[in-house]
Amino acid sequence: MQNGETTNTVAAPEPSTGMGMDDVLYTLFRHKWLILAFIFLGAAGAFAYRAMRPPFFVSQAKINIPYIKESGPTGTGNETLKPSDVGPQSIINTEVEILRSLDVASNAAAAFGPEKILARRGGGNDVMSAAGMILSGTEVEMPQHTTVLTVAFRHPDRSVVQPVLNALIQMYMQQSVNVHEKTEVLDAYYKQRKEELQKQLEATGETLKRLKMQAGTLVPDDSKHSYQTRIDKLTTDLQEAQRELEERKALLSPAGQNKLTSGGKEAAGDISPELMEQYTDVVARINSLKQSERQAIADGLKDAHPTLIRLHEQLDKLTKNKAALLTDHPVLASLASTGGTNSAGTGFAADMVDIKRLMTRVSVLEGQLNVVQSNAVLLASLDPQIREIELQQMMDSTNLMNVAVELQSRRANENIGPGRALNISWLQRPTPAALDDKKLRKKLMTVFGGLAAVGFGLAFLIEMFLDRSIKRSVDVERHLKLPVFLAIPDTTWDSKPRLALPWVRRNGRKQLKYAEAENGSNGESSSLTVWEPVHHLQAYTRGLCERLMTHFEVNNMNLKKPKLVGVTGCGKGRSGVTTLASGLAAALSRTGTGNVLLVDMKNEQGVAHSFYNGKPGCGLSDVLEPENRAEGQVNENLYVASMQDEAPNENLKVAPTGFTHLMPKIKGSDYDYIIFDMPPVSATSATPRMTGYMDIVLLVLEAERTGQQTAARASTLMREARANVAAVLNKCRPHVPALLGQEL
Repeated sequence: MQNGETTNTVAAPEPSTGMGMDDVLYTLFRHKWLILAFIFLGAAGAFAYRAMRPPFFVSQAKINIPYIKESGPTGTGNETLKPSDVGPQSIINTEVEILRSLDVASNAAAAFGPEKILARRGGGNDVMSAAGMILSGTEVEMPQHTTVLTVAFRHPDRSVVQPVLNALIQMYMQQSVNVHEKTEVLDAYYKQRKEELQKQLEATGETLKRLKMQAGTLVPDDSKHSYQTRIDKLTTDLQEAQRELEERKALLSPAGQNKLTSGGKEAAGDISPELMEQYTDVVARINSLKQSERQAIADGLKDAHPTLIRLHEQLDKLTKNKAALLTDHPVLASLASTGGTNSAGTGFAADMVDIKRLMTRVSVLEGQLNVVQSNAVLLASLDPQIREIELQQMMDSTNLMNVAVELQSRRANENIGPGRALNISWLQRPTPAALDDKKLRKKLMTVFGGLAAVGFGLAFLIEMFLDRSIKRSVDVERHLKLPVFLAIPDTTWDSKPRLALPWVRRNGRKQLKYAEAENGSNGESSSLTVWEPVHHLQAYTRGLCERLMTHFEVNNMNLKKPKLVGVTGCGKGRSGVTTLASGLAAALSRTGTGNVLLVDMKNEQGVAHSFYNGKPGCGLSDVLEPENRAEGQVNENLYVASMQDEAPNENLKVAPTGFTHLMPKIKGSDYDYIIFDMPPVSATSATPRMTGYMDIVLLVLEAERTGQQTAARASTLMREARANVAAVLNKCRPHVPALLGQEL
């Protein structure tokens, strides 16, 4: 309200968001005739389809394909048996394509007779036309995880179905043989391929033998392990021999270094191993000859014996050699004297023998290690070639074996009938012709269900997107966020469908005109009675009166005088604002609590003034004065006034200055209720600003005609003027039966 008065707002209940079951039921029952029309159309379409397309007859057969022999030339010789139940599904798909090929269909049509197949389709003997009809009627099902194909053939002629299917499968078996088994070409190919593989296998064996001989091994993997073991052992032995040799040399070096000859002569450590070896040999031989001489003398030989003579000669020669070595290398005498106590040179000779032995061992070990390492390097370099040749030899051997098996199998299958080469077997011969009503029922359900779904979809499309009007109380709460004081049903609506015929439309318009007047619409004629004591909306106006009085009591305004109530609408529809305002005023006047004033603010001659059989009212200024209100009284406690005298120039909708000037007198009057029949709310009218002076404004909405956006805009305009707004929904049509409906 304005002028500093407190505004008591009416709280709207929180509406549910989304489409609930009530919305679905409302949509279905509101558009039930549209939905039923499409359902009837679907039934008619299904019946027409059944009449135009009679059901076919069908025969079924089942064949099993456990494996496929891929025996065609591939260039690699990898001809193997590939199981069709394990592996790519493309193997079975290939057989299906062969079965559904035009060649198979044309061969079957030619074998059975094209004139019989085309007898029900206009006749003729064209093989290709018959083949096309066979293809169009053939269906192949491929169950998962099985090698069984279910083949069905449909045709309008019962006598054709079974034999054509049998001929089709026979032609498929022959075509499969032709595709997978080219007899003459494949025989020559396999023989040539076998000879090539044998020659290639021999050449591969010779190459492998040569490489293994060059590598010095028959088993490369074992040889590599053996070489590595031997290299490790030889390396260990060589290191041990070298260590021992160095130790022996180190034992001789200190003795020679302590006995240096005067004048800078050589020491024992400077004697070369060769010289030591030579001196050791001489000493050893001398000792050996002396031993032999003593043995001969012991045996009784005389000095003149030839054996002793020969021994003496050798001793003399070796003694001279020893003396020569001692002369050239005096240090040898010193080393020999330190070698032992029993005989000169015995310890030194033994050491020299050990050194010689160790040097020989080191040399041999080094040679062996070099040989083994060389063989290992050679084997490592030849190993990739050996492996490649072995792999090639294995592939050639496998291919040769496959070719040999295939040749043997082909010889065994030379006299076997069609289909056995691919191991195709019958699981079920073509069944007798039967009526194929299953597919027909599916098509009929498709036609019926499709049209019925269109009806349901169109109903929800209209309800949710195309028809954006206010239809129910829940729409007001959901879109306008306003409380609904009352929902008045359309008493003239009978829910029957109306045909769109010219004479029906003319009669319908006449009936609608009078029906709208009876249900509270503002008519154009001034001869219509706006309110009667026995009006058929009396029960609803009395209910609206109770809701209004409850509102004032809840908001502690029941003692306030006068209580200003505005009644207005929005848009160009006939929402029944004047009728409801008149009925509300009449109902309030019968409560006996005080006088009630009905103010017509529309300036429409003959509407508010025709309260009782066209009895005119008086101006608002007069009726506010107790001494001048006699002309405005139409019933006990009920008065009617008009703003016509205050706005003679029809400017009230733009600038209600007269109404503003009268507000002090209105608020100071002794009326208990003042009901204002206000013009519709629009962007160009002054109604929104005038609603700010009211204690409450009732926004009357016509169900299924007032648009959501229009009502929302009107509500926004009044709320901007700080008006307290509640809604009254008029002409509600109860589409949903009372048993299912949730409306009060």
